[in-house]
Amino acid sequence: MKNKIKDKIKKEAVLGAFQGFNSPNMVEIIGYAGLDFIVFDSEHGYVTPETMENMVRAAECSRLTPFIRVPQNERQYILKALDIGALGIHVPMVNTRDDAEKAVYHAKYYPRGGRGLAFSQRSTCYGVGVDKRKYLEESNRETMVMVHLETRQAIENLPRILEVEGIDVLFIGPTDLAQSLGYYGDPGHEEVQTMITEAMGLIVETGKVPGVFIADSASASRWVELGARYIAGGVSGICAKAFLDFKDKFKQS
Repeated sequence: MKNKIKDKIKKEAVLGAFQGFNSPNMVEIIGYAGLDFIVFDSEHGYVTPETMENMVRAAECSRLTPFIRVPQNERQYILKALDIGALGIHVPMVNTRDDAEKAVYHAKYYPRGGRGLAFSQRSTCYGVGVDKRKYLEESNRETMVMVHLETRQAIENLPRILEVEGIDVLFIGPTDLAQSLGYYGDPGHEEVQTMITEAMGLIVETGKVPGVFIADSASASRWVELGARYIAGGVSGICAKAFLDFKDKFKQS
């Protein structure tokens, strides 16, 4: 198993999207369009391990790296996400160092963590011809952990979170952060943007990789200039905007 995103973000920014509905066809379209990764969203989305398994297959067919946002920072969710073949996890609401350590622990096998081990799962080729020692080594090396910073508490605890080994991306969620600061539905508020900018600066300063959710592609360049190397939008929002533009151009013709 080779996770091309793990190497690529060391050199340049990568682009992906969150998808919260069951559509392997949409996954393939996203892959053929040239995006780098996809995140199946089981926190806000309506997807199950069974539906995500088929979408992971679609991602692999279209050269798209599959990740899963788990609904909670709990062992059973992280275990299932990785067992079906996702190459990494997004963990919501990581507010403390303990939260971050818990996420890494459940995503990694011994000696780096305590992920449950079975060789009957899809991630291990169902045990068919698998080199068990090699699989364990590769999985610990290639599996990515993306922690979400979505609250004032998370930003205040960022220096401690940054001390945790095994985190690949510190991903900032502007909408939840804005809500946490009292600016409901206003992630563009000056205080929110300032906090994100300062957090990104600290992440970059410590040699880590910052990521951010974007509402539109126009805002991506600003974050990339500030050091973000993991950028993601939402499939539903991207599709909605495309169809609205399509409709508007039709009316103007």
